[in-house]
Amino acid sequence: MTNHFFHIVEGGRPFKYKLAPDSMICDPLPTEAELNTWYQDSFNYDWYKKRERLKKIQAWHRWFLFSPIIKKYKKSGELLDLGCGHGFFLDRVKKDGYDTAGTDIGSSTTTEARRKGHNIYEGNFPEVPIKSRYDIITSWHCLEHFIQPESVLRKAHGLLKEDGILLIAVPNFNCAGVKKRGLAWVWIQQPFVHIWHWSPKALTALLNDCGFQPIKIITRDTWDANIVYDGYIGHYFEKHIHRALGKRLGFYITEGLRILSYVLSGLIPKGCEGSELLILAQKKKIRGAT
Repeated sequence: MTNHFFHIVEGGRPFKYKLAPDSMICDPLPTEAELNTWYQDSFNYDWYKKRERLKKIQAWHRWFLFSPIIKKYKKSGELLDLGCGHGFFLDRVKKDGYDTAGTDIGSSTTTEARRKGHNIYEGNFPEVPIKSRYDIITSWHCLEHFIQPESVLRKAHGLLKEDGILLIAVPNFNCAGVKKRGLAWVWIQQPFVHIWHWSPKALTALLNDCGFQPIKIITRDTWDANIVYDGYIGHYFEKHIHRALGKRLGFYITEGLRILSYVLSGLIPKGCEGSELLILAQKKKIRGAT
């Protein structure tokens, strides 16, 4: 892969991608101040606003797919969702009778999540004081945004009850999309946005180091990152459809193509790893811990 250089602010220091065994990281690591500047001034929040209905459907779909796996270990209890945003995923969990909590940077989205009855903690997760203990912790595409993911996982370890479980979802660095498109793959963004990219092997090792025993590893394509759209047709359609039909109509057509492509990606042979990496892990006791 060829390095591409990015700057958080004009004239600021350059950032690039650095390959490591079974993973890729931002080099150098950004500071908290630099990240705050980026998220306040440059991050594309409009992408999420336009797709709010699709994100609600995605939250329902996540629980539909993975609740049977979670319920195998925890049929009830307290669940904490890292990076909860509007609380769409927590809404689905709450309907199944679980006690729900979430954590995220304070904004109008966390205000909405709290209004819907979820217990919300605001701030940078490793630094947020949380006294409760949880049966389940979930993290949907949140871990890769942290400068020090080890601190996130060790905090999660401390917040879980002794038989607690953790479900982590991140972009899969070993997926077919990366092999096809390289650094142009949809989930390889500016290196200081998705700071870390892990393969299943690399994330498994990190979880083990932070006190977790992985018990199930899954890869799958998703509506917003799949090999059919992002590997083969997306870059062409987005370039030509938006120009021919305008942004509004082009948006609906391209999102429709994304959904169709997601369905078609299910026909890809199982030997191809999907864009999303999910690991279910149990808390294991760290030697010497009290």
